[in-house]
Amino acid sequence: MPSTAFTTKPPQKILFIHQNFPGQFVHVATELARLGHEVVALGIKGRSVAGVKFLRYQPKVPDRVSGIEAAIDFETKIVRGIACAQVMEQLKSGGFTPDVVVAHPGWGEALFCKDVWPAARLVMFAEFFYGTQGTDYNFDPEFTADTLAGRMRLRIKNSVHLHALHAADAVYAPTQWQASQLPPQYQSKTQVTPQYNAFMLPYAAAAAADADADAGAFSRHEAALGDKLTCRLIFVLQQ
Repeated sequence: MPSTAFTTKPPQKILFIHQNFPGQFVHVATELARLGHEVVALGIKGRSVAGVKFLRYQPKVPDRVSGIEAAIDFETKIVRGIACAQVMEQLKSGGFTPDVVVAHPGWGEALFCKDVWPAARLVMFAEFFYGTQGTDYNFDPEFTADTLAGRMRLRIKNSVHLHALHAADAVYAPTQWQASQLPPQYQSKTQVTPQYNAFMLPYAAAAAADADADAGAFSRHEAALGDKLTCRLIFVLQQ
């Protein structure tokens, strides 16, 4: 059963942004809609889920791209951010003002959220922050090499993440390792969902006690836990 903190809160307006919605938000968006909140989602592609109003935005390919190779990726993400902001502005003109915006920043869509709704609480999903040590960069020297160009490219790729981290009111990461990759100055406002052992144990026990449990039972309970903890994080922002 959902926590009473979810059911006793007045209905909230929540906007999810993911270029391929629902992505990682599939269960939490559905759960929030089921609990009676107004849930809207934006994406370039993807699909709607039960109870969620899904709108698409279409990035406009620029007439020309930067002549600086390292800037092309950032320019592409700016284009996506602008397209997303334009649809957000349309929502705003239509009377929709979210209490909370939950965004995946990886493709640029979180760049301008605060420019449309400065007062809305922004929650960033921290899936990955690029680094040159201990990550996928130069993981296998047989196929890649550590170069100055490669390091510069990663630094620019992190630009959209840094903008989102700076603007976010809260950040959540799926694992402690993912949170540890963020710049230290942003880790204090980052929550790692699996760290709440008091919440995890009942789900683990339920999975273990399930007579029909299979190899994926705990993973399903853990996913449900993560979604409920994300709900918790969203509502903490409203207190």
